[in-house]
Amino acid sequence: MLRKIRITAAAVFFTVITLLLLDFTGTLHAWFGWMAKVQLLPAVLAVNAGVVAALVLLTLLFGRVYCSVICPLGVFQDVVSRAAARRRKNRFRYSRALSWLRYGILALFLVALVAHFKPVSNLLAPYSAYGRIVSNLFAPLYLWGNNLLAYLAERAGSYAFYTVDVWVKGAATLAVAAVTFIVLAVLAWRNGRTYCNTVCPVGTILGLVSRFAVFKPRIDTSKCNGCGLCARNCKASCIDAKTHRIDYSRFPKLCEEKQLDMALVLREVPDITRYGEAALTDGILTGFNEKSAVKRPGTLNGGISLLSKDLIQDIPAGKVSLENEMIPKWMKEGRRLGGFVNDGYFIDIGVPEDYFRFQKDVRKGDITW
Repeated sequence: MLRKIRITAAAVFFTVITLLLLDFTGTLHAWFGWMAKVQLLPAVLAVNAGVVAALVLLTLLFGRVYCSVICPLGVFQDVVSRAAARRRKNRFRYSRALSWLRYGILALFLVALVAHFKPVSNLLAPYSAYGRIVSNLFAPLYLWGNNLLAYLAERAGSYAFYTVDVWVKGAATLAVAAVTFIVLAVLAWRNGRTYCNTVCPVGTILGLVSRFAVFKPRIDTSKCNGCGLCARNCKASCIDAKTHRIDYSRFPKLCEEKQLDMALVLREVPDITRYGEAALTDGILTGFNEKSAVKRPGTLNGGISLLSKDLIQDIPAGKVSLENEMIPKWMKEGRRLGGFVNDGYFIDIGVPEDYFRFQKDVRKGDITW
């Protein structure tokens, strides 16, 4: 049901905005001009605080629905990608985010915007890119079609249509529009929303905001059978089906945001009495290897961690336990240790029963690598 609502809303926005860019009578602008005003970048440049706040709130609630519903360039890529899917289904796969490229382009765009260097800012802005394609490539065809209808109507004694002058832009403008259209179409045909996730500055900003979305997609590992179908159908290529993750590039970001010396992946278990508990408060490790006699849920060390060079150099040579010796030592010294809870596959093979269960899960295909 939600998917049908999204597709319907996207079709309405895409169709109306395209017609707004083609309309030479001004009729549609009187009724639907507001659809152009709810585009994020134009709203920011117009200092339309209400629209910007509404779009940020929408993203905080539902993630990047703006890109797949309101933005015409995002919907255009979905249309091309859907056409490609008829020839080859399940063609996507998980790819790690090229953060250096995304944030580099965003920085370039912001500099060009502040410096009023329009050739660069207009080239990268999604609404400008789509407007350039429609205005330069499709508008002349639309006007010629209108003139043909006007000629046929006049021959039939009707004046429902009237002829208009058709202006074709210069070769350079047409070339930029054509290259933009071809590049976007090829990227969408091959890899879905590559432009949205790698190049688009609006997509990068909304991607940062959507990390805090209330109703963002999550993987229910208790129901996942490891088929990988979700990853092969994700146009954003952001689902890692093997590890049940959705665009987790959180380790380096967490260390940077919290200024951590060490970050750990924790896992929630229904009974913590068998393990030593690793307790987090606002992403900071406040307790480690603490035993509990009460049967209750808790979080434990998942065995994956990222350490600063200083901590690595602090580990003495020879046999040493990171959990029993080094982490308690670093906590006493006041080192900043933290982490996050991951809901991926976890099993402790320290006892024979669990070891055999692990082998069974591998044979069933529940675990892949």
